[in-house]
Amino acid sequence: MPPGWLGVVAWITIASGFLTAAVTLCDIYIGGRRQVMRVMEAVPRTRCRSG
Repeated sequence: MPPGWLGVVAWITIASGFLTAAVTLCDIYIGGRRQVMRVMEAVPRTRCRSG
């Protein structure tokens, strides 16, 4: 059985990934800051590194 703190770390990591994805989508669609290359909207570099 894994230690209890490991579950907490896992949930924090998952939540930060979802939060980063939401911020990215808001930046693209609400803020209007679109990428020059369409493929970069699907997988932005910042989101890949964040979570």
